[in-house]
Amino acid sequence: MRPEEFTAKWRNDQFGEKQASQEMFLDLCALVEHPTPVAFGNPEAFTFEKWVPGGFADAYLEGHFGWEFKGDDPDLDAALGQLLRYQVHLKTPPLLIVSSFRTIRIQTNFPGMETVRHILPVATLDRRENLDMLRWAFHAPAEFRPDRTLTNLYNHRPAWLANVRAYLDPAYGWPANLDNAAILQRLLALNLQ
Repeated sequence: MRPEEFTAKWRNDQFGEKQASQEMFLDLCALVEHPTPVAFGNPEAFTFEKWVPGGFADAYLEGHFGWEFKGDDPDLDAALGQLLRYQVHLKTPPLLIVSSFRTIRIQTNFPGMETVRHILPVATLDRRENLDMLRWAFHAPAEFRPDRTLTNLYNHRPAWLANVRAYLDPAYGWPANLDNAAILQRLLALNLQ
């Protein structure tokens, strides 16, 4: 399926969630060139209506996503709440995806990493960058992995900090080659003054 065909078909859908959500999902599979759940051939790993205690995830692809579909955009937060309750039973997928006929929201769910949300209006899936994100969800969820882990933030010296130091060192008359321990010692001395 070509992106233009997909957006034309689903742009003004008048069906309800139960009548059309699975067909839309099958069209998404065609759009991103991924086997449908039946063609995939492993109902434990890729399926519609994945049972979990307390309910069903509308679609599930092991190691990729849990997916909840709602007919209207205002219900997407409730859909995310469902996935958050289900995620442990879905083996904590790296992506939690909620969608309506108008919007697909992809939220990262990598353990120990910040959460990032990507909003893809269905009418814009003909844009390469949006279609690429949708492909990643099915084929390469690691592409969504945030670079900003807490460890990386701690270990990486931000450019703004280097710029502040370049400004402050001459202002205090400090040599530029001071190590962190010497700077800390001088800052403590200034604080005591």
